[in-house]
Amino acid sequence: MPRKKKNQKKSKKTSNYLTICVIICAVLLLAFLGVVLYKLIFTSYKVTPRTQKITEETKKRSEEVIGWIKVQGTNIDYPVIYNSEDVDIEREIGDFAWMNTKIDKLTNRPIIYGHNLRNISSHPDITNKGHTRFEQLLSFLYPSFVKNNKYIQFTIDGKDYVYKIFSISIAEIKDINIDMSSLTKKEMKEYIAKSKKDSYFKFNVDVDTNDGIITLVTCTRFFGPNTGYDFKIDARLVRNGEMLSNYGFKEKNNYKTIDKILKGDEANEKA
Repeated sequence: MPRKKKNQKKSKKTSNYLTICVIICAVLLLAFLGVVLYKLIFTSYKVTPRTQKITEETKKRSEEVIGWIKVQGTNIDYPVIYNSEDVDIEREIGDFAWMNTKIDKLTNRPIIYGHNLRNISSHPDITNKGHTRFEQLLSFLYPSFVKNNKYIQFTIDGKDYVYKIFSISIAEIKDINIDMSSLTKKEMKEYIAKSKKDSYFKFNVDVDTNDGIITLVTCTRFFGPNTGYDFKIDARLVRNGEMLSNYGFKEKNNYKTIDKILKGDEANEKA
């Protein structure tokens, strides 16, 4: 009789152990499914590897291919070449962007330029399929476009880096061509602050001097024939463990000038 009770206790203990294991497994499974579901629902940008594209493009081109640029929501998805003394950017054939600095590894604030030949007016098109250079960057002047497109991908040195846009503006050229590698922490902080201040939108993304930054630049005649301005987008590198989810933004007061021009009020154009 005592032996039977002992076996019953042992059986009950085993049963409790199995129950606990089942519960733990169920919790882990639910947690895993929750993460997967969260990513499916809230991930707004999917990284598309481009290292192979760089290899293929290097074989085709005589110019040096530095990396690859891809901008969410646009057809900007092509190589970045080095603008050396031997390269005539105005006569180059095919879709490409360029850098005036030669690099083979990621640096802070690489400035990437691209042509805008057919979308330079004060009423730019949104993602016109006929535009194949940096023309589609001007789509970012429209809140309806920015709402679902906020990521930039830059591939270099065998890695795909992703950036979150934090500033969109039409800036004076002198304020764009700044060598970030030579800036002090204080100067870097000042640049970030100015970039945010000049932006037409306030993005719900924090930026500090420890973040890597990328800048995309193209021509514009949005404010008329004045050639002292370029269209500029600044973005900061996605941090470790940060989700690629959509994030909020809102128009700032300085966007009113842009909005009036887009609606046809030419009187607000800059001289």
